[in-house]
Amino acid sequence: MSIDWRLVLFELLNFVVLMVLLGRFLFRPVREALAARRSEIEQRNAELAAQQAEAAALRDEYRAKIAGAEQEGERLRAEVRREAEEKAEHIVAAARRDMDQARERHQTDLELARLRSLESLRDQVVALSVQGAAKVVAGMSETSIATAYAREGARRLLEAGALPQDATVRLWTSPDADPDDVRQVVGKVLHDRCALQTDADPELVGGVRFAFRDLEVDASAGAALKRWLTELDEANAAEEPA
Repeated sequence: MSIDWRLVLFELLNFVVLMVLLGRFLFRPVREALAARRSEIEQRNAELAAQQAEAAALRDEYRAKIAGAEQEGERLRAEVRREAEEKAEHIVAAARRDMDQARERHQTDLELARLRSLESLRDQVVALSVQGAAKVVAGMSETSIATAYAREGARRLLEAGALPQDATVRLWTSPDADPDDVRQVVGKVLHDRCALQTDADPELVGGVRFAFRDLEVDASAGAALKRWLTELDEANAAEEPA
């Protein structure tokens, strides 16, 4: 069997030509299409990676914002709590101050009411004291309350200091007193060695008042009552709790 080399060469030539044609018109476009497809896929992968990175960044930013919002909310809640506590403390302190002031006003009102009551009763007490003193004086055989107190005042004046001969003693009498009776009683006690300068004092209640130099002696029912009221006020003040 003989080989037709011309046919073989022709077939080889046809094959080469076919491969050249296929490489030029088929394989190159396919390779280019594959390359373009690969480039497109890589670009899409890069874009997807960029989008994923951006999404991750947005997610982190969102989480950071949420965390910051939670912290800000906690700070605001703490600030609101603190302001509420401060306002509550101010309200309580103001209420306490108002209560203290109200209690002080109440105590002041009570004290003023007590003082007004005492003032309203003072005249009645003075009148009763004068009446009681008049009864006592009647039992002492004195002509009046003023003469009884004048006798006692003259004795206190002698006990307070020596009176020189012919000294001038000022003497004030209450409106209910008889000046002549008072001068007579005082003259007997002082042994008529002092001159008496007598005047009436409308503010005196049932008695007399002496003055010699810097020495003063108030011998009257009103003075005795004032001393008694002063001692009563001091005793009440000492009994009150601090």
